[in-house]
Amino acid sequence: YFTQNSKAGDSMSNQTLEPTKHVASALASADAAYVLAFAVVMLNTDQHNHSVKRRMTLQDFVRNNRGINDGKDVPLEFL
Repeated sequence: YFTQNSKAGDSMSNQTLEPTKHVASALASADAAYVLAFAVVMLNTDQHNHSVKRRMTLQDFVRNNRGINDGKDVPLEFL
């Protein structure tokens, strides 16, 4: 989903990731990508942690991520 933009000798902090066309058309900003990435980590934790009593449904995940795309919703097809 991302292509790496780096030059020889760049440290990791100087490297950037540029979204591919598919990601760029769905996400409005890098902030939206970071929030969505964190949401996916939380979803994974929810699905695999045995102490979670009620698992997150698709509707829960969509509701939790409303407005993260610079105030708009991420397209459902992308989620």
